[in-house]
Amino acid sequence: MSGFEVLLRWRHPLRGLVPPDDFILLAEDIRLISSLDEWLLRTACAEAARWPGAMTVAVNVAAQQFESSRLVGIVEAALLAAGLPGSRLELEITKSTLLNDPVS
Repeated sequence: MSGFEVLLRWRHPLRGLVPPDDFILLAEDIRLISSLDEWLLRTACAEAARWPGAMTVAVNVAAQQFESSRLVGIVEAALLAAGLPGSRLELEITKSTLLNDPVS
């Protein structure tokens, strides 16, 4: 095993475990996905920093993050705060990023 992928789930007090397909698109629509992604990156990097060796963590990044000029700074801050080398973080492109990117 060389690493892990972050899989975000929402445990709602009444609905139980809500799958990401139900809340990620909503978070994108209401422009909360950037805040959610930032929290997820910070949390994932902090957790991965406690793992042994050179194990990696893969995190999906939403389309709005790739459109943001802040992405590099957000990633740098998360890595720095966790003390995690950049080589141990993989950023994955979400399906919505590819679907929203027009092909020239």
